[in-house]
Amino acid sequence: TINDLAKADFGVRGYYATLALILLFSLWLRAGFPILAFAGPHDDLLFVRMAATIGAGNWLGDYNNLTLAKGAAYSVFLFANHVTGLPLKFSEHLLYLLAAFFFASILGRLYATKWATLVTFALLAFSPTAWDPGLSGRIVRECLYISLSLFLLALAVRCFVPSKSTSVPDELREKRLFLVLLGFVAGIYWLTREEGVWLLPSVAILIACWLWSRRLIMRPWRITALFLTIPLIPALLVVGTVNSLNYFKYGVFRNNDFRSADFQAAYGALSRIKHDHWQRYVFFPKDARERAYRFSPAVRELQPYFEGAEGETWRSVGCNQTNTSLCPEIRAGWLMWALRDMVAAAGHYRRSKEASSFYTKLAAEIDAACDQHPGECLP
Repeated sequence: TINDLAKADFGVRGYYATLALILLFSLWLRAGFPILAFAGPHDDLLFVRMAATIGAGNWLGDYNNLTLAKGAAYSVFLFANHVTGLPLKFSEHLLYLLAAFFFASILGRLYATKWATLVTFALLAFSPTAWDPGLSGRIVRECLYISLSLFLLALAVRCFVPSKSTSVPDELREKRLFLVLLGFVAGIYWLTREEGVWLLPSVAILIACWLWSRRLIMRPWRITALFLTIPLIPALLVVGTVNSLNYFKYGVFRNNDFRSADFQAAYGALSRIKHDHWQRYVFFPKDARERAYRFSPAVRELQPYFEGAEGETWRSVGCNQTNTSLCPEIRAGWLMWALRDMVAAAGHYRRSKEASSFYTKLAAEIDAACDQHPGECLP
């Protein structure tokens, strides 16, 4: 009846009006929180500098120990937002709210009720994380990373929770756009922070459930393989583009030094040296450093810096930021940055291949010494 249609129309309008009110109120609240940027060269200032060099057509700038220390995605986002002229925190929060709505709409679709969408969107829109001045108030990549994580997980659910389609070809036609978007978002996500692998188990569970549910209708198998391969193409294209830019600019086909085999080998070699006295959150205490100086000429080059002003600076920064008293060593969360700064101070970050060779040499020297003195090293 006309009355029923009017009620249904009012329900739809009320639903979208409520969503709009949640979005606008969340944006209004966010606008009241100021930016709290830090001038330290390893975080806020680094992203701003890289965004400026991208805008100047110089990609990530001249090569040094910080050039490839963090992914390029957030700096590209900063530059793109600068072009729009919108306030940075408005854009970040709007992107987060769009990710939250998409995630909530996927849940509403699964549960076949708009209430699931409304409640989930409201919970995410007013999550306390958005009001943390030490995180969302700063110019750091975590603000983008949270949104990408929500988008990625929502897209994975949309793609790999089985639909009502009776065959994989039908499902492929229905979901191909979402599969492409999944790969595109995954590529950007991988270029934002170093530890993107943490989300893979969740996505793997969804893929495994999809494969299990489709085990009886996976003919032809080539369609199933295509379904799983489609997201890889845009993901590899995004990551490969950045890797290629870094290769032509800096001579290394990578997007982040912390994922590189040479740095991981050096860091792993230093952390395998045994300690006389175990200390929590300390990987490379003084007794381990003394052994390293004896083991490796490369590490001896770093001795003036580890035992000098640079080492003291990194020790005090880590201790102060964690409010730790009786803190005689560089703590684990800061050691990787201290190591890179000291290698730069020793003159090995003039070119990417020079830094890579130094780390490879350092790892080889310590590992060889550990083979000769197994009692002084861990596996």
